[in-house]
Amino acid sequence: MRFTADRPLVAGLKVELAIHWPVLLDGGVQLQLVLSGRIVWAGENEAAMEILRHEFRTRGGKFKLM
Repeated sequence: MRFTADRPLVAGLKVELAIHWPVLLDGGVQLQLVLSGRIVWAGENEAAMEILRHEFRTRGGKFKLM
């Protein structure tokens, strides 16, 4: 996965990224996709990671639609 960073990163660094998932679980539970891996390429403010593990996690209570 390629992403931007607020500081330079170095190849080989272990990282974990969390992405807010746009689809609600069971119509109301917020999710995030959590990716774990290592940096395989890094530029000035961009980096790419090799994803070694991924999982969905809940982000707190139910979200109520109005």
